[in-house]
Amino acid sequence: MSPMRLPAVTALAALMTISPVTIAAAQTAAPAPPPAEAMPDQDRGDRPEMRGDAMRDGMRDGMRGDRMRGRDRMRGMMRHRQMMMKIMFAIADADNDGALSFEEISTIHRRIFDKVDANRDGKVTPEEIQGFFRG
Repeated sequence: MSPMRLPAVTALAALMTISPVTIAAAQTAAPAPPPAEAMPDQDRGDRPEMRGDAMRDGMRDGMRGDRMRGRDRMRGMMRHRQMMMKIMFAIADADNDGALSFEEISTIHRRIFDKVDANRDGKVTPEEIQGFFRG
């Protein structure tokens, strides 16, 4: 593996490690909107879209749309993950034989370990890992 690939491999390995955590943290529920209050000069009963069945159908359609958007988001995340795996494989396959050997994987692990081991004592502490991810 060429020396130019080291930063890319390290960055990609870090991304693959923290991506699920970042995605999970970003998926928080939005606060519920305040309930709609009737204006004193409006009669909601005269509006067909606010009557029982139509209102329930609209709510169902909205929930169905939310589920579809969620599925699209999941498909996008899966495509992203697959693309990242292909990129990492291409970078890690130093001899371009279409397979990863034990030596290729060991080399990657050693380089990552050496980057994280800030004091070069041959051991990685939780503080060194946190420092590595902070930059």
